[in-house]
Amino acid sequence: MELILSVPSVLVCLSSIYLFFLVLVSVALVRSPSAMHLRCWAFTFWAPAIGGLLIACRSFVPLWVSDYIGCMLFLMGLGCVWMGMRSFQGRMIDVRIPAFVALGFIPPAIWADRSVDTFALWREIYIFFFAAMFFFLAAYEVRKGKMGEVLPSARYAFSAYVSFGLIHVVAIWFAIEWPIEFNGFIPVSNWLFVFTVLSMLHTVAVAFLGVVLAKDRAELKIKRLAYTDELTGLNNRRAFLEGVQGMLSEEQCGGGTFLIIDIDHFKQVNDTYGHQVGDIVLQRFGHFLKSISNNRTICGRIGGEEFGIYLPGLLGPSLDLLAENICKATALLDVRYAGQIIRFTISIGLADTKTTEFRFERLYEDADLALYRAKRLGRNTCCRFDRDLQDPDMEPVMDEIVQLSA
Repeated sequence: MELILSVPSVLVCLSSIYLFFLVLVSVALVRSPSAMHLRCWAFTFWAPAIGGLLIACRSFVPLWVSDYIGCMLFLMGLGCVWMGMRSFQGRMIDVRIPAFVALGFIPPAIWADRSVDTFALWREIYIFFFAAMFFFLAAYEVRKGKMGEVLPSARYAFSAYVSFGLIHVVAIWFAIEWPIEFNGFIPVSNWLFVFTVLSMLHTVAVAFLGVVLAKDRAELKIKRLAYTDELTGLNNRRAFLEGVQGMLSEEQCGGGTFLIIDIDHFKQVNDTYGHQVGDIVLQRFGHFLKSISNNRTICGRIGGEEFGIYLPGLLGPSLDLLAENICKATALLDVRYAGQIIRFTISIGLADTKTTEFRFERLYEDADLALYRAKRLGRNTCCRFDRDLQDPDMEPVMDEIVQLSA
């Protein structure tokens, strides 16, 4: 029973868990060999697994192997926890910091090597301190996240890393108050046994949450592909409609203004310069719309050369000036292809919830009527839908709309 509950035996079990997750990460690494975060996490499991086995076998191997190399491998593995999470979030990593921490273990170890008790105390304080630091840094990377990305399991991963770091902080206090005793080469300590078990549980939790984070990201990527226009990077028609309908259905909704935008004579661009240039024009305009949008604005490509902008909470004729400025700014955009400069213009139709129902279908219909009128007025302009000024002759005829859109 004493052998089962001894610190070395638990270290062997912990190393076995590290090796198990190392196999899982290695399989993922085979599928994605260029993933730097997987490489770091593979080393995170590999280094402590070997280091833990060396420390556990200090009765059978030279002490410089178990106490020096084993601890340095542990420290490098802990540093890779932080580097892996930093790489997972798309940020640069710096291996010099974990390497400096690992190599920095040698001077105090040599100084304290004159006494087994002193060496054990300083080794514990050193490892626990930097372990806590790396886990807190990993928690910070999770909390900071990746720009434009919200992963549902991130808060659980953050809590696990913080908890893991706090355990190591508390362990420093235990190491000072209740120093480890040695039965020959075997460390004897009830609190160290409990700490090692908690480390085992946290290792499983952190590794599992790493898998969940990767799963969340994969699902988010699939969702983005389903809701993003591949050419322009804007919302596709489905995402745009759902976004606007969601805004209009919100309680206490203050309404908003819908702008429907059509690139003038787009078919002529394709016929004259080719569809490749047409795609570049769409991309150029899509990037322009992104640059003028904010977090509340819903912007998307809702047709071939048709785009939409919904401005929640903004109403009234003052938005006509915005539409006019968008027209003017677009006329200044240029596409360079094969030594040629290609310019294009747009027409905009506006409608807001003051003049229509809180239904997207009706809002779209009114804005489309305004767009039709803008085209009738000569294009490269904007027009607002106004029911009081609506002229029966302005009722759109589908054949004419198709012809004008060409």
